[in-house]
Amino acid sequence: MTEEQFDRLVKRYEVESARSPAWYRLRVGLFTMLGYAYIALMLLVALSIVGVPIYLLIQFPRFLSTYLNLFLPAMAFGLAMVWLIARSLVVRIPRPQGVELKRSQAPRLFAMLDGLRSELRTPPIHRVLITPEFNASIWQYPRLGIFGWQENHLILGLPLLQILGYPHVRGVVAHELGHLSKQHSRFGQWIYRQTRTWENLTDHMAQREQRGDLITPFFEWYMPRLEAMSFALRRQEEYEADRTAVRTVGVKTYGDALCLMPIALDWLEAYWQQVYDQVKHSDTPIGKPFHEVGAAFRREWNPDTAAQVLQAALNYPTDVMDTHPSLADRLRAIGYAKPSPDPLRPTPVPLPEPPAQSAAEYLLGDAETALADRFHAEWQSGIEPAWQQQYQTMQRVREQAEALQQKAQQETLDANELYLLASSTLALQGEAHAIPLLQQALQRDPDHAPSHLLLGALLLRQNDAAGVAHLERAMELDPHLTTEAAGTLHDYYISQGDEARAASCRAKIRAYHAQLATAHYERKRITLRDHFLPHGLTPEQLQSLQQQLSQHPEIVKAYLVRKELKAFQEEPMLVLGVRPRWSSAGHQTNQLLERLSEQITYPYQTTIIALVGEGRRFEKVFEKVPDALILSR
Repeated sequence: MTEEQFDRLVKRYEVESARSPAWYRLRVGLFTMLGYAYIALMLLVALSIVGVPIYLLIQFPRFLSTYLNLFLPAMAFGLAMVWLIARSLVVRIPRPQGVELKRSQAPRLFAMLDGLRSELRTPPIHRVLITPEFNASIWQYPRLGIFGWQENHLILGLPLLQILGYPHVRGVVAHELGHLSKQHSRFGQWIYRQTRTWENLTDHMAQREQRGDLITPFFEWYMPRLEAMSFALRRQEEYEADRTAVRTVGVKTYGDALCLMPIALDWLEAYWQQVYDQVKHSDTPIGKPFHEVGAAFRREWNPDTAAQVLQAALNYPTDVMDTHPSLADRLRAIGYAKPSPDPLRPTPVPLPEPPAQSAAEYLLGDAETALADRFHAEWQSGIEPAWQQQYQTMQRVREQAEALQQKAQQETLDANELYLLASSTLALQGEAHAIPLLQQALQRDPDHAPSHLLLGALLLRQNDAAGVAHLERAMELDPHLTTEAAGTLHDYYISQGDEARAASCRAKIRAYHAQLATAHYERKRITLRDHFLPHGLTPEQLQSLQQQLSQHPEIVKAYLVRKELKAFQEEPMLVLGVRPRWSSAGHQTNQLLERLSEQITYPYQTTIIALVGEGRRFEKVFEKVPDALILSR
């Protein structure tokens, strides 16, 4: 199912859900059970194929012995079906990874969980895991595979605990526990669990790359439709979990927590970038980044930057790629963002204050340092090989930049050289030093697509709208830059609250990938139904190719044509047809084609066909193309 098809399904189901909630819930429930029904049906068929002959053997031994040769293959097929189905259902889903925290290590954290569980009436939390990521989630591990018996894991990221305050984290955890709360719709919980179960099953089968069973094809059809159908219900569960958090900690506290999270994520990206930038001048990491997150966040808090990041997050719309609603919709739903009489001018959301004390300090105590020590040791040992390799790369980048700078003192650099110098300077010194070099490159060559792409991205990163024109020009010059250029433009437009232009960027990316798929299909094979045109090579290109072909005495004739294409017509595809001295296809012909592929340099993508055997029919087609015969002897 394509992304567009999934989008249409989700939108249709959301309309149906709003029109008749009761009927829609029943429909989703029945469709959810279809997964179990299909598995049960396949098992019933397989067992019947095996069981019926056994029953007949017992009841009518003489009859069955006469036709035993007919029944044995059927029984073997039935047993194979049972085995394939059973193999598909044996799902060994690994438990989530993290450092398990015991009650004795963090009594305040577990006291908070006990209070929330009692208040929300949730099932027990079997394990509390701390990870080095900025996250919080409930993960249900099905101990009986697709048949459930869930083991509940609460996963908390140490950076989240170090940045948010205790009331914020209490609200975030209340949201996660809300998905398990008995105050919620049991039907919604059941849908949520079943969808996760089928997701785990399909992920498991994808990892095993199963294709020869009877389960995978069905679930490849079934899962996208179940995801789309349950989407509306799962989004409502997110809103309900938010309301649970608000009832627990209040609108102000939970709204502040929601606003702080995108600010923290943006800050963490810059924080870790500073850590990794040390590779420019040090062959080993300096400092202990896992220990310093909370203090650094509070020390580096910048209200102006935080306000910009929050506004950009508020501008992101709700879409069908995530069951979580947008930040703006969530804040409006809980009453944190006040409704505005003018939809074009929403009421501004207040910027929250950073907490004076982190949740990690209050909830973890000494365990925070122990966890940071462990994560730092694991990170340092894991990153050491890559760090050393990147350090050597940066030394080569520095040498390249120095060589280009010395060359610039003696002669004028062309656009490609200035682009390389700008890329090296960006890696070593940052954006401010790279931008003038890219501008110089475009003065040398206004049509240098890579310089337009990089300069546009850097300007938009500095919130300079002049970058838009450069990215648009990059896509015009090189369509293959569309994904990167349009993706950058999309994020910029979203940050500006311009959903219309952002949607246009998404459409460009989809159109490019559709064209790419067409190009791949067109270029992967040659048929007699294709339309062929003159090769269009320059005299110099043609002479070079003829000279190379003349060095292969086994070729009697060679034809060169160009296949007519629908996608990326500016990138020619040539077809070289060669007739060897022999008339039949075989090992000798394959060796010739291999030599022609490896030993000859072609000006464009070229497919080589031997005009022998079945390929002989192409010669009559090529003969009709003007100037197609480029070698004859």
